[in-house]
Amino acid sequence: GKPFEKDVVRTMMLLRANSLAKGLSGVRLKVINTLIKMLNKGVHPIIPSQGSVGASGDLTPLAHMALVMIGLGEAEFNGEIFPGNEVMKKAGIEPLVLESKEGIALINGTQAMTALGTLTLYDAYNLVRSAEITASLSLEALQANIEQFDEDIQKARPYQGQVNCAKNIREILNGSKLISKGSNKIRVQDPYSFRCIPQVHGAVRNSLKHVKEVLKVEINSATDNPLIFSDRGEILSGGNFHGQPEFSPLSFI
Repeated sequence: GKPFEKDVVRTMMLLRANSLAKGLSGVRLKVINTLIKMLNKGVHPIIPSQGSVGASGDLTPLAHMALVMIGLGEAEFNGEIFPGNEVMKKAGIEPLVLESKEGIALINGTQAMTALGTLTLYDAYNLVRSAEITASLSLEALQANIEQFDEDIQKARPYQGQVNCAKNIREILNGSKLISKGSNKIRVQDPYSFRCIPQVHGAVRNSLKHVKEVLKVEINSATDNPLIFSDRGEILSGGNFHGQPEFSPLSFI
């Protein structure tokens, strides 16, 4: 597939550096610093957008990232694409010579799917906010009744997304001369699709909140294998590379 966009690549690199920094992956500080230097200098590995199944982490995408770190592969730098060794030289970054465990530590993780999920979640929150603004304009056009967004109605069914959506719309419409209420309301009940805005938009907000909680855990987790627990003096094999914990909630968006 075509390469990932730059924002996805940069997010992937940052997330991998953060995961390695937990100290459970058995890499030298130099490995993490190389990723950080590449980010700061604007060295962006060319990473295909297809090829990862997620069941064993994002092996293929992360391998393309790691190739540039050791002077192989290709990367974008200042708007041009160069071979890995050339781009690292231009950026003044010394390519890594990997030591024990560092190869698998760089490629065995969930940072491609997590990067995509994080950026998609950000866009989804912006869409929900835009939907609330659009709904508010529609309510003004209808000269709708603001009472259907009353706080007590929402508290009677206190889903946080519903409560927040109604609150946002009340704030947007505060002071509007086109909205009816009390004895001045035009209709006892507005059309169904307008009355149920907090319930429908709120359900989306609830889903996004769950996705956000999952991604916060994933972003700050060690997701390779095996993991090294120096406090116990043990190297343990497990399955933290599997993408299912974030795949299921990401299906919401």
